[in-house]
Amino acid sequence: MEENVQTKACPYCGEEVNVVAKKCKHCGEILDSTMREIENLKRAQQSNGPIIVNNNNNNNNGMGAMPFAQKSRLTYILLAIFLGWLGVHDFYAGRTGMGILCLLTLGGWGVILLLEILFVKSDGHGILFR
Repeated sequence: MEENVQTKACPYCGEEVNVVAKKCKHCGEILDSTMREIENLKRAQQSNGPIIVNNNNNNNNGMGAMPFAQKSRLTYILLAIFLGWLGVHDFYAGRTGMGILCLLTLGGWGVILLLEILFVKSDGHGILFR
């Protein structure tokens, strides 16, 4: 029983291949245009390294990835002066533990509050105040 298979010449090596073949069995070239494009993209990615898309919309003016916004030292000090006994300045700076401590001790009876105003230069994530 002989099957009637339609063939065509491979455009790369000239050998006869099945009309619906995706890849030439003689030379190994990809005949399907979609598969060829996918292979070309894979080769380009391997030679250029991985494609990294930066969807980081944090408006940090190209200063590298900063996951947190830079806080104002003036705002920190004003919050400490007027609402320090509630720990609002520490919550603003992302220092939750110190904020709770100030809240429970009314600003560390003023001692912690004064020390924070004088010596704290960065927020709870280590980013310097601006």
